[in-house]
Amino acid sequence: IIGVIMLVIALILLIGALLVMVKALQSVLGTHMEGVVKKAANGNLPGKVGKHLTPYVAMLVGAGVTMLVQSSSVFTSTLTPLVGLGILDLERMFPLTLGSNVGTTFTGMLAALAVKGGGNDRR
Repeated sequence: IIGVIMLVIALILLIGALLVMVKALQSVLGTHMEGVVKKAANGNLPGKVGKHLTPYVAMLVGAGVTMLVQSSSVFTSTLTPLVGLGILDLERMFPLTLGSNVGTTFTGMLAALAVKGGGNDRR
């Protein structure tokens, strides 16, 4: 029963934190700045092919930002309130989140390559 109570408290804290983050972003991003960010985040690449390449570029951006931050949770948690505010389209968040997962995998592979010695070496 303690586990259930802790789960409920954790969910309440999570939802409360997301609501506070949305309100804080709403106050920081004024109407003018909101339009600029919305246009930059939801725009497509120029040209006829740009519309089809934009999701792939968004995946690369998501992977790059995740590699810089080294946490897909931080990146995805930043995107969620932007979608809640209507600044970022849900269709644009999807490739960014996929790229975030790729970035996490790549960072993990780099960390695994940095390990020295064999796996059976115990001293």
